[in-house]
Amino acid sequence: EAQCRQVFANLQAILAEQNRELTHICKLTVYLSDLVYFDPFNQVMMELLEEPYPIRTAVQVEALPLQALVEIEAVARVN
Repeated sequence: EAQCRQVFANLQAILAEQNRELTHICKLTVYLSDLVYFDPFNQVMMELLEEPYPIRTAVQVEALPLQALVEIEAVARVN
């Protein structure tokens, strides 16, 4: 859960540099080192984002850099 919160905090900081917020996200690709992290990720996402939630794809990968458990790729609206 801590890593899920951290990736959203990182994403929020990146979006803020472009005067955007988490609400501007329209698509997420979530890379998980194990699908057991899918439910905790969803809980954090539902807490931090508003409905309607972004389109989301979740992919289990063999490993992530720096022994991370979760990584997010996001697409945000500009208008």
